[in-house]
Amino acid sequence: MHWQTTPRRLPLRGRTRIVLEGVTGAGKSSVIGALRESGRLPACFVSEDETFGDAMLEVGQPGFRRRLTEVCARFASGPTGQGLPEEILIERFHLSYYAQEPVRSRPPVNLLGAASRETAGSLPEEPDWTPYQVFDDWLLGGGFSVVVLAISEERLRERSLLRREFGGTDWQGFVPHFGSEANALEALRTSQARRIEALEKSRVRSLVVNTDSEAWVSIAAQIAAFGNLAGGGK
Repeated sequence: MHWQTTPRRLPLRGRTRIVLEGVTGAGKSSVIGALRESGRLPACFVSEDETFGDAMLEVGQPGFRRRLTEVCARFASGPTGQGLPEEILIERFHLSYYAQEPVRSRPPVNLLGAASRETAGSLPEEPDWTPYQVFDDWLLGGGFSVVVLAISEERLRERSLLRREFGGTDWQGFVPHFGSEANALEALRTSQARRIEALEKSRVRSLVVNTDSEAWVSIAAQIAAFGNLAGGGK
């Protein structure tokens, strides 16, 4: 299966600014390694340690999104920031946080578009996008593109939960964290789905790439072409 969203605004010509997103196990590190090996990894690389860290353990706490604010401040123009480089790849950003947000209930809506208690059932619940609009605007203004790596649902268990490279163990402790393997898998499915659904709210140019093949050289080349990442040893 292959997903691809409709590109929105194109990045400014001559700039290579990409956010690489994806649920754990989707292949972010493998793609970054393939880009580095081919000489296509942008000179400025911001890892998920800087952008996400232990955010999963901080959901709902004050300062939950502070790392996003810190990244924006780091690359701000003027004396307090270094400005955005022409070439930059950011591993994880606002979509990873949006995927962790508690859901909010949307009110029932009747056929005339007015809220009504008589409508059968509420619309599906979704997280609030409002806190992430400012970060989306920052990416849009900076001419970024967003690439989301995705896995088919039937492969989430082996790729995201019980990963081969860690001996098929739940190395991140998702099962005890969520209470059962079934709950952990549902959380992973939801996390991935929210990232892809959020692209409909985002105004940033985007691409969703299925990584079931694990053909990292080919996948990296596809991303390089989308982001216009030239080869040749940076």
